[in-house]
Amino acid sequence: AAPAVALVVDLTLKSMERFEDAVPEFEAMMSYPLEDTLQQEAAAKFVDDDFAGFADAVVAAFRDGSLAAALADGGAGWKAWVNGLGKGLGRKGKNLFMPLRIALTGRMQGGDVGQQMQLLGALDGQAGDAAQLVGLEERMDALAAWAEK
Repeated sequence: AAPAVALVVDLTLKSMERFEDAVPEFEAMMSYPLEDTLQQEAAAKFVDDDFAGFADAVVAAFRDGSLAAALADGGAGWKAWVNGLGKGLGRKGKNLFMPLRIALTGRMQGGDVGQQMQLLGALDGQAGDAAQLVGLEERMDALAAWAEK
């Protein structure tokens, strides 16, 4: 649990102004508002730039285990996976990182995506029924369902 606590502290401290903001910030980070985000006007350029194909690639990486392996390898594994995804899709910069943020977090802004994914992995099965945690498998199911529309 200690690595998870360190990730929570690191991620929430970067975006909160008051201590009272920690719980709402954490809850927002653990939610997955994909549908709402993709309906925003600001997301239209990413949706129109074959976000469905991008989503399919991310879901495939989850299903084949390469995403989980990258997360298990820590920062270096995550960076290598992201670079490989970008090369495979012919994307880099904002055309890679923003769709990746949306696909994995369901948001267009927030803390470090790699840290958030590591936190999800650390909390998987440990958050309890009361937590608003949307795990990686549930996120990928929602992403795949959106891409199939």
